[in-house]
Amino acid sequence: MLGYLGAIPTALAYALFFSSLMAVRATTVSVVMMLEPVAALFLGVTLLGERMTLATAAGSAVLLCAVLLSAERERER
Repeated sequence: MLGYLGAIPTALAYALFFSSLMAVRATTVSVVMMLEPVAALFLGVTLLGERMTLATAAGSAVLLCAVLLSAERERER
């Protein structure tokens, strides 16, 4: 089970990452990849009952704004 959890989700993540590099620019993909900490924060707060501090909320807001601005620029091109 541990081997499966290490191999299959990792392989899926890399396959999706490299296929997305073919569809959008590398800059956009790298910014979108920064959503991983935001997702981890969301899961930690909702599922594990962790507290969200002002710093984590501000950092998440900055990352989300960066992704939205990058997506908007991508649509304009």
